[in-house]
Amino acid sequence: MYKKRIESLQRLMEERKLDAYFTMHPENIYYLSGYRGDSGYLLITLHDAYLYTYPLFRMEAEEQTTDDVKVKIIKDVSFTDMLKEDVKSMYNVGIEKNHVLLSFYSTISCALSDKIKPVESLVEQLRTQKDQRELEFMKKAQSITDEVFKHVLGLKLTDMTELELAGEMEFYMKKQGAEGFSFSTIVATGEHSAIPHARPRNVKIKNGTNLLLDFGVYYNGYASDMTRTIFVGKADEEFKKVYNIVLKAQTEAEKGVKEGKKAKEIDGIARKIIEDEGYGEYFIHSLGHGVGIDVHEFPGVSPKQEAELLENMVITIEPGIYLKGKFGVRIEDMGIVKKDGFLVLPKSPKELIEI
Repeated sequence: MYKKRIESLQRLMEERKLDAYFTMHPENIYYLSGYRGDSGYLLITLHDAYLYTYPLFRMEAEEQTTDDVKVKIIKDVSFTDMLKEDVKSMYNVGIEKNHVLLSFYSTISCALSDKIKPVESLVEQLRTQKDQRELEFMKKAQSITDEVFKHVLGLKLTDMTELELAGEMEFYMKKQGAEGFSFSTIVATGEHSAIPHARPRNVKIKNGTNLLLDFGVYYNGYASDMTRTIFVGKADEEFKKVYNIVLKAQTEAEKGVKEGKKAKEIDGIARKIIEDEGYGEYFIHSLGHGVGIDVHEFPGVSPKQEAELLENMVITIEPGIYLKGKFGVRIEDMGIVKKDGFLVLPKSPKELIEI
């Protein structure tokens, strides 16, 4: 598996006339080598792969990588000296400009002189289409997310604050086998839910208000991402109207997803429905994004994104309407792009739930 990924990267390197490719981005290191330690650097040449790390991480580096990756321990010789030695016969060393600190780049540049060539990350290109193993991890991550939502529906929510509910959800995620949260859990009620990325507050959840939940988990290094908006008590007519507009926009956009469609076309389906209902100015973000090792990956599903959807990309569809001083509604599914459609992964209901 990792060997094939490295070989795919090496082909891209040859196309761009790179002798080597350097990454310090943990997610890209994991994708190419299997290493998930806290500190490491990966160098891929046209014939070899080197993982540099420190003695503290030797054991996990050697356990997590295969024989295709040579583990090199940084100890008596500085990392830059080791790197300089390994690329001494090379001319073009690509470095991911999106994932390197300026101070580190300066250090590398001094060591390697004019060999360094800043490049857009090639690894993200490889990561867009998932293999079956990756898809199984993501399906499992989503199944845990569904179980968390089911757990929430069984709680007495009016006894809790937003913060307490977020904590309960995150505790339950780990009880179900999640290794972590793919982002900080969003729990927002009432007018606070009109902030798309609201942070949970120490405020009681009241009867007669909506509750927006946006959350996800990591399973074997792969993320899930789901949003549901429910109502605690009986929803009024304005909320029901807005909710059903968002639901229609999401459902129709999901119907439009298939291989070959441009991402902006899918965004346009949902955006037109919301605009036609008079709420266009209140849909203030992109329709969705790719998901994988990172919870936000290429491609964005946005009005300007020209990228074509490819089979086994994993994307989200998450329209929203946010009315300042009133409430926000967002519904989000993660799913797999197929040749002839969209495999929606969440099993959690999307029709308005009043509890």
